[in-house]
Order: sequence, then structure tokens, then C-alpha cells
Amino acid sequence: MAASEPAILVVDDEPLLLRLYERILVHAGHVIVTTDSAPDAIRILTRGEQPIWLVITDWQLAEGTSATLISHCHTHHPNLPILCVSGSITQHQVSVPLLIKPVPPDTLLAVIRSYAARRPR
Repeated sequence: MAASEPAILVVDDEPLLLRLYERILVHAGHVIVTTDSAPDAIRILTRGEQPIWLVITDWQLAEGTSATLISHCHTHHPNLPILCVSGSITQHQVSVPLLIKPVPPDTLLAVIRSYAARRPR
């Protein structure tokens, strides 16, 4: 059986935003996995059924923040890039790159292209 193509894991508790990210990223040719919570994202990463090459997460989620997800990634997946997207925090509040909402699709895709260019093949 062939290995699954590496995906972008998108975490946001707003269903409309998850669908928007999905539409934008799939249209641009990316494989994505979506979830609405940090604990579920950690389960996805831990199971390893779908290889993940980038995590895009909202900072403020229904059950709190993405801090536990970011910490998990730093500890268990230290080479996995994480991009935080938020409308309510500033860069000095997070330990990963931050985009401020609303993020225009072309900006999001440009950032993803920059990560993809550095991605090991």
C-alpha cells in the first residue's frame, strides 16, 4: 500500500472557517485534514495515520487555546512547522509564526508556499 500524501492539519473551532480553509487549500492542490479542537489535533498527530507536514491553528479554540497543541508539537514533532492564525493576540504571545485574521487567501497561500519550499522531500 502506498503511503498517504503528507497533509496540512488545520485546527479551528469555527466551521465556516474550516470550510473556507478547506476550499482554498484543496483548490491550491494541498491535501488537508481538519479538526475543531487541540486535543483532536494531538490525537491525529499521535496516531500518525496521515503524515502531516504543516499545522495551521487558530489560537483561541472552544476549549481554550492552542498552547497544548503547540507544546505537543515542540516536544513530539520538533521539525513540524506550526502557523498560528488569530484575531485576538499578538506575536509576542505565541512561540510560533502568527497571521492576524482576517487572512486574505493569497497571503495564506504565499506563507504555505514558503513553508513548502523549505520542506524536506
